[in-house]
Amino acid sequence: MPKRFTAIVPIFMKAASHNFQFSPAVRVGSHILVSGIIGVDTQGRLPGDFRRQAENVLATLEAIVSGAGATLDDVVSLNSYHVGDLQSQLAELVEVKAGRLGAPPYPTWTGVGVAQLGMPGALLEVSAVVLARD
Repeated sequence: MPKRFTAIVPIFMKAASHNFQFSPAVRVGSHILVSGIIGVDTQGRLPGDFRRQAENVLATLEAIVSGAGATLDDVVSLNSYHVGDLQSQLAELVEVKAGRLGAPPYPTWTGVGVAQLGMPGALLEVSAVVLARD
């Protein structure tokens, strides 16, 4: 039986998608479900500071949703997972999000502190739900 969803895999994520056997996002009807994104750049490098990781996460999120014909304005829900000082990271993520996610109404958001993420040195991982435009 064919799957009832379509995978969304930006070209710069094809190797990771294949190696770890996951789709960076899937489209199910009008919903785009985005897997956890860590703060690597398009070359796979992970900066050491939280702000740059957060900027990379949102740039990757934007690339994924644009591949599905959506924009960051179509994000309806975010979950963020933080390693380190949760309170300062939440405040910094609010600043970074303000420059990328536009005006109200804002998406839902859950921020959670965790002990570690899948890549050593990763301080942030974000997953999202996006409502497709068509």
